[in-house]
Amino acid sequence: RAPKIGDLAVSGAGCTLAAAVTAELVPQGFGPITSLADVRRLIYGQFHPAAQQLSGRDFLRLKQQRSEADRLKLLAALIGVPQNEFKKIRLSEAYERYYATPSNSATLQAYGDLLSALVEGKALSQASTEYLLSVMNRVETGAQRIKAGLPATVSYAHKTGTQVARICDAGLIAPPPFRLADPAGRIVVVACVSGAASTAKAERALRGTGEAITASGVLRL
Repeated sequence: RAPKIGDLAVSGAGCTLAAAVTAELVPQGFGPITSLADVRRLIYGQFHPAAQQLSGRDFLRLKQQRSEADRLKLLAALIGVPQNEFKKIRLSEAYERYYATPSNSATLQAYGDLLSALVEGKALSQASTEYLLSVMNRVETGAQRIKAGLPATVSYAHKTGTQVARICDAGLIAPPPFRLADPAGRIVVVACVSGAASTAKAERALRGTGEAITASGVLRL
């Protein structure tokens, strides 16, 4: 399975709508979509169930702590539970336990199918699809990932994701300018890396994906 959805996580009715649209476009391969606050509750809940009561403001305070020890000290204060009652795990293990759940995750195939549905105009109107892809084409994050391995002559409309020990890059490679009605040369790519020793090494692996696509000849340069 791919790393977590992350930035797709929204709130309230938005989660229900996102889940419904995703299920209609890709019936299999996606897990439940939750709010970002619920993501944090699932992670910190690995230490103690009382973390389920934390608010979005609480999570901002936790994020601002400089060290894991400081975070756990604040967590104990926020939920009113002494640290000696926490599960004896590291924060990295709490994330791994969350990653092992189906929440906000999907297979790489499912992500690719969702992107394909978007590109084919099945998810949005033509105007909205072209606008969204133009925004994705201007994304500046992930410059050292797949994009770094592609020639400058193609466009790459993409979205990156970065979490603890997980990074992803997914998007559409196409000869510029992108036209919805012209499928020639379009390639949907979804790639993720987990367990790398550093973000730089993980990004190098994704760059290799771009280089492999370029070397394969499918871009028809």
